[in-house]
Amino acid sequence: MIDPWFEIERIDDDTFVIAEPSHVRSHLIIGDERAVLFDTGLGVRPIRPVVAELTDRPVLAVASHHHFDHVGGNHEFDEVAIHHAGAELLAQGPPPGWLTAYWEGFLDYVERFSPDASTARPLPADFAPQHPDFRPSAATRLLDDGEVLPLGGRDLRVVHVPGHTQDSICLVDESHGFLFGGDAIDTGGIYAHLPTADPAQFVASLRRLDALLPSTVVAVLSPHSRTGRHGRDVIGREADAIAAALTGEVVFESGKDCFRQAACVASIGDFAIYLAPVSP
Repeated sequence: MIDPWFEIERIDDDTFVIAEPSHVRSHLIIGDERAVLFDTGLGVRPIRPVVAELTDRPVLAVASHHHFDHVGGNHEFDEVAIHHAGAELLAQGPPPGWLTAYWEGFLDYVERFSPDASTARPLPADFAPQHPDFRPSAATRLLDDGEVLPLGGRDLRVVHVPGHTQDSICLVDESHGFLFGGDAIDTGGIYAHLPTADPAQFVASLRRLDALLPSTVVAVLSPHSRTGRHGRDVIGREADAIAAALTGEVVFESGKDCFRQAACVASIGDFAIYLAPVSP
């Protein structure tokens, strides 16, 4: 039985979304011999038993980047991989205050919108949002741009896309026509203001990815947007939106991110670009 904290979506016979609704999606990618779990979620509830319900293959946990909502279940796996630029940050865990601020914001959300199956799940009884538990993890494997992860009849190619963070990666699944985008490629809130972010580099990474992506890749699977699935045109549109924000072509508003930190926010189409506040 699947833990009710999670919601499972079958993309095809060998590809699953393991979602923590209203928070984040992880992606299980299965080959003939091995599987990759691309991100392990928040760690609110164990994710490995969920994976075991879906595949009996050995599983490599691959982090799209080091942020806590993508690596919370890493400690449950024997093999953990991340781009080498994120290894130290992964081991350190989230910055002080991030977890409590995130969960305080979530509780405010629940007060305003009663959770249901299409939005947020009620928090498990044994989870204390005022004192959230998080277990930092260590990588057993460091990844490089262009590296191929063979799963048996299915290969995943690592593409380094620094910008959201210095260690952000995507996985190209040419045989199935998917790009697993991580936080680098999504709609909604695009965070280019947090530590290790570089918005100009973000644009350059997306332009490069758009140019090198095989024409057979037609679908982008992402972790945070409402649908979690986009056409490949989202890459160029996101790059254009960040570039427009950097050139000052749009109107910014003062806002706050999910950690209740100040940010400048520009709404551009189906993107909300977050940049660091301008010093007075």
